[in-house]
Amino acid sequence: MKSRFEKLVTRSLAVVLGCICLTPLTAGATSPTYLIAIGNNAGAANEVELLYAERDARQVTRVFQELGEVSGKTTMLLAGENASTVRSALLDLNARIRAGGETDPKLIVFYSGHADSKALHLGNTRLDLTELRAIVKGS
Repeated sequence: MKSRFEKLVTRSLAVVLGCICLTPLTAGATSPTYLIAIGNNAGAANEVELLYAERDARQVTRVFQELGEVSGKTTMLLAGENASTVRSALLDLNARIRAGGETDPKLIVFYSGHADSKALHLGNTRLDLTELRAIVKGS
């Protein structure tokens, strides 16, 4: 089980990465930016339920829309969803990006929740990181 310090560092890192990602978005980018924010408080059966992962995903979505000028039309929020739903949403978003014909679209994937070095833990389901990388790379 993670200590309070480890949880704080993880949440802080997500906030810092979000701030870093906002910088190029507000610098007059003309190509569309797609955001998929995933948050899941529940992990595997042996993991303690998180309090703020789903809230983090909602807040990141709001920040990118308000400050990063990411359109609601190119934003997807998945809170409390299982691996199958997340996988389908990512694949649908990939198809949408490829069909859009825009020049140099950008994709931001945000995740807050339980994970290990091999997979995201979305409730009692897992999304393998190699699969996640392949799906994101396919956009």
